[in-house]
Amino acid sequence: MGCSDRDPRCSLWAGKGECYKNRGYMHVHCAESCHQCVVQDATRSERWFRGLSVTQELLGYEYNTLAP
Repeated sequence: MGCSDRDPRCSLWAGKGECYKNRGYMHVHCAESCHQCVVQDATRSERWFRGLSVTQELLGYEYNTLAP
């Protein structure tokens, strides 16, 4: 079935905090709305990590340049 919501009301419930209040049900039946889906594409994960590294490098450079 993949990672998806099993009920059309999942996003509404998630917006009302049910992912935390009713975790057992919501994480199974409303996985997408509760952000429980795992990234299966390693390429996307690697691109995200490289982007994070570049961002950290830029922030470190700017901090060192602008800090008193």
